[in-house]
Amino acid sequence: MADRSDTGRSRLNSLQRMLKPRSVAAIGGREAEKAITQSRNVGYKGEIWPVNPNRKQLCGIDCFASIANLPGAPDAAFIAIPNTLSVKAVRELAAIGTGGVVCYASGFAEIGQEGADLQRLMEESLGDMALVGPNCYGVINYLDGLALWPDEQGGRRSEQGVAIIAQSGNISINLTMQRRAVPLAYVISTGNMAGIKTHEYIEAILEDERVTAIGLYLEGIPDAAAMSEAAIAALKKRVPIVVLEAGRSKVGSEVTSSHSSSFTGEAQVTSTFYRTYGIIQVDTIPQFLETLKLLSVVGPLEDRSVATISCSGGEAAIMADIVDRVSLEFTELTIDQTTILNEVLGERVVVSNPLDYHTYIWGFPDKQRQCFHAMFTGNQAITVKALDFPSDGVCDPEQWHDTVDVMIDAAHEAKAKVAVVASLHENFPESVQLKFKAHGIAPMLGFQECFEAISHAANFHKRSTELDRLAPLVRNDR
Repeated sequence: MADRSDTGRSRLNSLQRMLKPRSVAAIGGREAEKAITQSRNVGYKGEIWPVNPNRKQLCGIDCFASIANLPGAPDAAFIAIPNTLSVKAVRELAAIGTGGVVCYASGFAEIGQEGADLQRLMEESLGDMALVGPNCYGVINYLDGLALWPDEQGGRRSEQGVAIIAQSGNISINLTMQRRAVPLAYVISTGNMAGIKTHEYIEAILEDERVTAIGLYLEGIPDAAAMSEAAIAALKKRVPIVVLEAGRSKVGSEVTSSHSSSFTGEAQVTSTFYRTYGIIQVDTIPQFLETLKLLSVVGPLEDRSVATISCSGGEAAIMADIVDRVSLEFTELTIDQTTILNEVLGERVVVSNPLDYHTYIWGFPDKQRQCFHAMFTGNQAITVKALDFPSDGVCDPEQWHDTVDVMIDAAHEAKAKVAVVASLHENFPESVQLKFKAHGIAPMLGFQECFEAISHAANFHKRSTELDRLAPLVRNDR
């Protein structure tokens, strides 16, 4: 990555200080109180300094009457007060050496010239201090335990996982509530990005080795040259970036400009940019989450080869059609695989890839284990097993759970990359998804989303091997 200015480097250091703070100031009333509660909920153990001149306590903690009364410069601050007062608070926090600030208030550039002028005043007072927002929900760190977040959030603590950077606050909230076993490391709602820009979030997050993939919800690219540098840095570290860009239609672009003061370019131009720099572009939120999950759990794939396993000819045919549609390839079974599968499955099953093993061995765990192991040991980059669970409280799921256990054992023994996919997302209990994920098997929801994610994982690997032919865009100010 190109050398950064001293100010840029200092601002990144400030952002990293903010993401892992030892002290937090919460400035405001109800929303500040909520941020304290949410930080406690995700296990924050540092000091919390509420600031409110009209209340004695927030969440049982004594309040300071003003920023000037704080015992020191906080590593992070959450501000939830009106826009003009927020500008004043940002100036005061920067003056005392605060690491970074989340500005929750709206009423800035997204409302027009008057708000833009106010936002510019805020930017001018930042110095080296990192600013998230304004007009945003804030920051959640699920790795270390922090939630500068004024609303509900549904994530879990994790040891590693996906960092999501999103310009929409409500989209950010929804993504924390996902029940798709996507391991979350960070969720950052960026809002208007008066301070830290998308590429700077990426740069800071890339320095955390626990981040396995980065997801972007964007409403425009404010600095394409800087973004190209960040994307190349991610390729070098083999950390995939997945983007869902809104505002690509005429009406959509009008919505985003009024929502977060973003301005989008021509969809064809931005798509070419993403493709050039190895950024994986998707069109829907399910594609976004399923692609991030696959990349986080099993990683990039060395080629486009797959094998599929099902006990239904219908499932096998549907998956085969999608494999063809997304330009993946079925590998041929080896002689050893064919021999073992014929012996285990019997003469009534046609042994091939894709494999429809019927239901003759259903309920016989040892035979299932041998079947799965034989398929997992092929030459394919990844094996996909179709498995829809029965309805809770209506059916007996015991044999499905037996299948889960033998799949996990067979995958470990074969040291293979494996995904298990349900045709319908409601047919895959979250508890089972989490069990698969804990064992390095990607639990995928939806045939189409699964194989699209596999295609993206192969494309990313290929692009990451072509770095010698990739140069960043030239900055206009050079």
